[in-house]
Amino acid sequence: MRTIFVQRMLRRRVAGRVSSVILLAVTPAVLAQVAVDPLVSTTSGPAAVAPATQPLAPSTQPGTLPAVLPATGPSAAPATRPATPATVPAVVPVSDPQTTAKVNALIERLADADWKARKRASDELERLGEPAEPALKESLARKDLLPDARTAIEVILKQSSERKRTGATLVTLDVKQVDPLKAISAILEQGNLTLTQEAKDLLGQKSATRLDVHLDRQPLWSALAKVGREAGVGFTGLADNQVALAPLTDAAGATDKIAGPAAEDGPFALCIQRVEVTVRKIKDFAGVRGGGGNPMANAFVSPPVRLSVAAWAEPRVKPGTWMLDSIPECTTDKGKTLNAQIYSYGRNAKTNDGSSTYVTISGDTDGAKVIAAMTVKARFVLNWNTEVFEVDNCQAANEVTKIIGGNRVVLKSVKKVGNDNWTYEVVIHRDTRTPEEWTTLQQIVDRAGCRVVDADGKTLQQRGSGSSWGGDELRINGTLAQGNGTGEPKKLTWELPGKIEMLPATFVYKNIPLP
Repeated sequence: MRTIFVQRMLRRRVAGRVSSVILLAVTPAVLAQVAVDPLVSTTSGPAAVAPATQPLAPSTQPGTLPAVLPATGPSAAPATRPATPATVPAVVPVSDPQTTAKVNALIERLADADWKARKRASDELERLGEPAEPALKESLARKDLLPDARTAIEVILKQSSERKRTGATLVTLDVKQVDPLKAISAILEQGNLTLTQEAKDLLGQKSATRLDVHLDRQPLWSALAKVGREAGVGFTGLADNQVALAPLTDAAGATDKIAGPAAEDGPFALCIQRVEVTVRKIKDFAGVRGGGGNPMANAFVSPPVRLSVAAWAEPRVKPGTWMLDSIPECTTDKGKTLNAQIYSYGRNAKTNDGSSTYVTISGDTDGAKVIAAMTVKARFVLNWNTEVFEVDNCQAANEVTKIIGGNRVVLKSVKKVGNDNWTYEVVIHRDTRTPEEWTTLQQIVDRAGCRVVDADGKTLQQRGSGSSWGGDELRINGTLAQGNGTGEPKKLTWELPGKIEMLPATFVYKNIPLP
């Protein structure tokens, strides 16, 4: 019975949010579910970890933050970092004697004759999370540890390591009567993030507000949404590790000054930047943008609804591009089911630069005030490292071949095509990649760009580029121009993903307002 239990547990846990790491290849993992109200998100699924059973003691002085907080995020700051008036330093957690004693007792129960007792002990150890790790690791050195217990502990530690690498930063904060700026700054610091100056100014206007914050291993974006709601602000974007916020309401009713609907799953967040029906019926929301959409493109006689969405991710997971896969659910407050379509030209975009991806929705929206429920399934590419394809004296280059991330990359030529204009051609070969791996590589490369410099290191201007692919090769062509004192091309460099990973995510929205 014990062996059967361990085998089942291994299958169940390893099938959690642990996706395969590959070189320029991708294997999807299981999806995690998220449920959000407009502007606020809550998490369920593998990315969220149940709270520890030992809560933090509340702050001793109302209106102040404790000098030390146990942070369970994967990128916590050193414990010796001093507290400042606006932030709280994150501290790497260390098991206290009480936690250690509890963990040791649970370890003994992993060898219980009753499989239900073993399962309860395993679940509780997993729920305790990072504070239990020191005692778990020490137990592996015990010679009297039974094989079933050893296997269970190894599985728990592996899952914990994977969760810290690709899961959400888990925030722990327990303070009373603090102003919103201090509370939100303390949350973000545990993910090594800060606020933009505009966000600080916005929260500074709410200094008279006092919040009681009780977070125990809460995913970062979920924690921000929860406390932001209480403070009347919402997440709108991220730039240079700085989080942008906007009010949830505007006295004049201007939607372009308020945060749009947002949803999150693990380390990822998806924000709606615009909802449009026609050129005259548009709701623009506040936020960081990589380029505005064109509402004229939606001025049909019988128009569908079009949503402009942007994706954000915790920078520590090395986000690259993201892709919309499907919209399996989309209904209005009138109970009408809508048909959501994702067109190939706009289904993928860069993460963390505000680039828009569009969802076009057709169906009966007459009399509807909101899209009551919408589920979005997407995939995020993580670039854990990059490799550089570099060719010096590129004008003279002819069929220069290098291996990048396991693929042959060939610079065919760099040619002059007129006064101060140049073209280049690069080919990437499929080699042994599977169809799924090859498709993913094409999507990633489409968002990467080469850099060509002159003898002084000045960059030539990119005037345009395009790509085409057949069964076995991806061909990229681009046009360059000399300008602003740049000379002729000397060196071509191209940063391409080496070790990458793709994680699936599911976002659930409720009550998206229609214009």
